Amino acid sequence: MRLLLILLVLLSACKSPAPTVPAGFVARHVRFLADDRYSLLAGYLRLNVPVRYDTLLHWVDQGDAAPTLKYRFTSARGCLLQERGYIQQPACTQAVDRLTILTDHYSGMVAGDTTGFHGRCQALERAEHEMGNTFAWRARKVLRLDHRVFTVQEFCGARYRYWLPGQRKRFRWEPYQELLAQTIVQQGKGAWLISFRFECTQAACPAFSQQAYTILSSVHLDSLAVAQTTAVSRANEGKR
Repeated sequence: MRLLLILLVLLSACKSPAPTVPAGFVARHVRFLADDRYSLLAGYLRLNVPVRYDTLLHWVDQGDAAPTLKYRFTSARGCLLQERGYIQQPACTQAVDRLTILTDHYSGMVAGDTTGFHGRCQALERAEHEMGNTFAWRARKVLRLDHRVFTVQEFCGARYRYWLPGQRKRFRWEPYQELLAQTIVQQGKGAWLISFRFECTQAACPAFSQQAYTILSSVHLDSLAVAQTTAVSRANEGKR
């Protein structure tokens, strides 16, 4: 009996402590929804989000190419429009503070592969300037979080935005801060690009970067894709 008690004590001591949720945040989870019409990612995503993100929206943005499944954490008092299509209408007429998670199915992508990241950064900067927006980089880097490789682009500036309330076109010059973190996961024979897009277009976005990285550090994808992603990443490391 004494030996059994000792073993139980040792086993309890070896258990990993439960992850803590930072003050001002709440633990949430997203279940990637199956849909017979589209080939969608299966599994669960767990993360901590600010308490003010009390609303979760989800929809399929069919766009002009392949459909994108979107999940958005935001405030119930903020903009709740679900944009669709190439020009992303309807557009919000008020400042936003939100996190949108996008899943896109791609062929030929491999988990852990960051090839082309530098080129994507150049293309993003060029596109913003061509649209007449002001643009400045805050970060361009690669991170490893929860056994997965993320590329991170953080930038800020001001955009000349327009939207179409009814039939009247209106314009507005607005400041913005964005952080785009992306990772690739393998599931079955396909590959998925999962994007975490943090946006704030309010006049002041206190602790924007800190909040985004706090959320990212809590992300955990609970599905078979995790094991597959880890295996591919380790295989790539072994080839270096």
